[in-house]
Amino acid sequence: MSSLFTTIARTFPRGLISHLATRLGEGEKGMKRALDGVLPVMMGGMARQAQTCDAQLHF
Repeated sequence: MSSLFTTIARTFPRGLISHLATRLGEGEKGMKRALDGVLPVMMGGMARQAQTCDAQLHF
């Protein structure tokens, strides 16, 4: 069974990573690393937000 992080990371197809890299002037490897770094931060922020009374902001 894969983790939620792995499942979300797999939703970024290679074509999307390539497109983002081209648009931002970055290499594909660098873009993949950036996405791998950003996802845990975003998920952590969502988890913290859901634990507070501001959970309604997600809906």
